[in-house]
Amino acid sequence: MDRGCFSDVPSIKYMTFLNWLAMSIARLDVHITVLMLVAWCAGVVGAVPLRAELTEENSGRFEIHSVERVDFNLLIRPLFSQKCYACHGPDEASREGGLALHDRASAIGELDSGERGIVPGDAAASELFRRISASGHERMPPTEFAEALTPTEIELIRRWIDEGAEYQLH
Repeated sequence: MDRGCFSDVPSIKYMTFLNWLAMSIARLDVHITVLMLVAWCAGVVGAVPLRAELTEENSGRFEIHSVERVDFNLLIRPLFSQKCYACHGPDEASREGGLALHDRASAIGELDSGERGIVPGDAAASELFRRISASGHERMPPTEFAEALTPTEIELIRRWIDEGAEYQLH
């Protein structure tokens, strides 16, 4: 099968086209405009909208970031439901620490500890983020109750909180 200009693309089994493209561009000294065009095209063809940055902090490497807001119903509610609701969901009898993540008013309110569960716009001040990022016995969810949040899931929750922790109806 002739793949034309894609004949040197490694097998999709091991690497996606976008990973290959990003690696290829990283090997070349390409102007930022070209990378921004590639990022825009990737967003148009089904990935999330992207932006590319070349800054002093990343030492000449291009970094591609999602610019789409984190959707509560699509990404956060399922995480809370799967990994947090057993202790912080709608069932008042099993609720721990005064945190009910299904209800925004409760989630941003004062917890039994006096801390605020979620501080919209400030993940660093949010007890929820502190606990899901902690290590040892303070880490949530506890290993004996649920599967741990992945670093990607933790980052997603951090972004959602920093974006204002907006809840949506089902």
